[in-house]
Amino acid sequence: YERNIIATNAESYLDDLETYLIEAINESNTQYVSEKGEVERWKGGVDKEKFVSEMKENFKGFRKQVKEYKNDKT
Repeated sequence: YERNIIATNAESYLDDLETYLIEAINESNTQYVSEKGEVERWKGGVDKEKFVSEMKENFKGFRKQVKEYKNDKT
């Protein structure tokens, strides 16, 4: 019972975290307002498609570990 509750919470957390990260990476972030109120324009960034692809692969591994923990009978 306890393993089931812990695993269910972990699965929910992973779902929420994955959604948050995907939303964060897809937001436009070309400019920021500093503490002084000045607008700063930043250039550069990350390859969004590559980042999301790698992140999803990592989350698959995390979910597999949670499933193994949930099914472990020791």
